[in-house]
Amino acid sequence: MDRRVALGVIAGATALGALAYLFRTREEDVLARRLRELGEVAELPIAGESASGRAARVTRALGELILPDAVIRAPELSGERQSRAGLVALAVELPALVETAELTFEHVEVRFAEHRDAARVQADAVLTFTDATGAYRERRQVVCRFVAAGGAWRVAGLEVGPAEDLPPEARP
Repeated sequence: MDRRVALGVIAGATALGALAYLFRTREEDVLARRLRELGEVAELPIAGESASGRAARVTRALGELILPDAVIRAPELSGERQSRAGLVALAVELPALVETAELTFEHVEVRFAEHRDAARVQADAVLTFTDATGAYRERRQVVCRFVAAGGAWRVAGLEVGPAEDLPPEARP
């Protein structure tokens, strides 16, 4: 093979590899997006959303994100409520507890299993909410175990630590 042809093939393959790397969706980004989707479930208020509409949206969203047999551990959930159904019930009840809610995730750390078919995602969940008594923020350590199921990353386990109070954010 001519040296110029060989160099051209190598350069072309390198360029294709670089383009594929730049334009592929990194699995870490996909998992971070899945966490954001979990946060969106808690968001309040959503204009024009009725109680039955919220229940349907929460049930559908958590059904897509969390496996039916996932184990959920959180201080607010005990017994039979340590499940996807328990988390759905808590999310549906949220409007009765708070007026506004926003859930974000910070310091996200992803570790994949050897075959990249499972991942452990650790993050700080920050819940900002208002109720009749004022505005509040709390941080909780969250550990999510994701598995690749049905062509998507889904939660197989979720552990939520106790709340740590944070000062409310300054609003302009």
